[in-house]
Amino acid sequence: MVVALVAAATACGDAAPTRPTPTLVTVGADARGEGRLAIVTSLPLDVGTVVGAFESASGCRVSVQPSGAADLLVLEGTALGDLVDAGDLAALPGDAGGAGDALAPVADGLPAIVDGTRYAVPVAWGADVLLYAPAELPVTPTAGWATLYDPALTGRIVVPDSPLELATAALVVGVGDPYALAPADLQAARHLLERQHPLVRGYWTSPADLGGLFASRKIAVAKARSSVAALVPSGVASLVPAGPTTGWSAWFAEPVRATHPVCAARWLEYVADPIVQTTLARSLGGSPTSNKACDAVGATVCHALRLDDRSLLAAIHLARRPDGYASWRAAWFALRG
Repeated sequence: MVVALVAAATACGDAAPTRPTPTLVTVGADARGEGRLAIVTSLPLDVGTVVGAFESASGCRVSVQPSGAADLLVLEGTALGDLVDAGDLAALPGDAGGAGDALAPVADGLPAIVDGTRYAVPVAWGADVLLYAPAELPVTPTAGWATLYDPALTGRIVVPDSPLELATAALVVGVGDPYALAPADLQAARHLLERQHPLVRGYWTSPADLGGLFASRKIAVAKARSSVAALVPSGVASLVPAGPTTGWSAWFAEPVRATHPVCAARWLEYVADPIVQTTLARSLGGSPTSNKACDAVGATVCHALRLDDRSLLAAIHLARRPDGYASWRAAWFALRG
């Protein structure tokens, strides 16, 4: 059989009774591709420079589109949990897409491994950064994320409009894993955000809005992703705060109803190549997840992508759907009114 669909056992756990039994997709080594591969994503994935070799070798013609029927999805780590719970994603082999060679930020498989089953493979990651305008804040903000809660900057702070800001607050109050908060930790983070609320000028939702605020010199500091830092006006500086910090990740996942599973499997094999993965990750504004990337791209690029920054690799917590996310949403919307 070219494609085998195998029901995978679900481990015991609080969420197991409501989660459909995962379906594991396996593809034989000699299976022929179906001729097409549709990748759906809202992220700025650019396959242009690497797709030709794949199409020639696999016979699978690749399209990347923002919507429609998908053989593969490219998702942020925060989006995986709901799709897994709904039974919309196929289970993948544990070493799919070179996942066994992943760097520290994604090596634990979070958020793609649920109850021992893998549902996605990593392609990119990046750190969240503190953006600041030296003209408005001439001293480098050495306080890190605590700068976002400084009363001296009242009216000149903006942060993302997201319940995940509770994770940043949790790091400031000293929590270990900012996406797995005990009720008392969640309450402490919420109290910090309540104290921050009168200090912020606003909550940004688009990079263009954030860039406009910096260009008009209305703000001094902001929190954003590393991929957003390149979109703000020149003259805005950025830094990754020392110590525990937050970040983002992007993953390939296969829908359970993918119509071209062989081509999907061949693509996951292809993107395990560290050069290919680096190209895709950079198009997303991030760094590759393969621990072989440094050897492949050389020391200069390796350093630029912070793949050799052991302190950051050990300290970063990549965003995922938090435990008890309903409580996070309720806290955030209560704060935002």
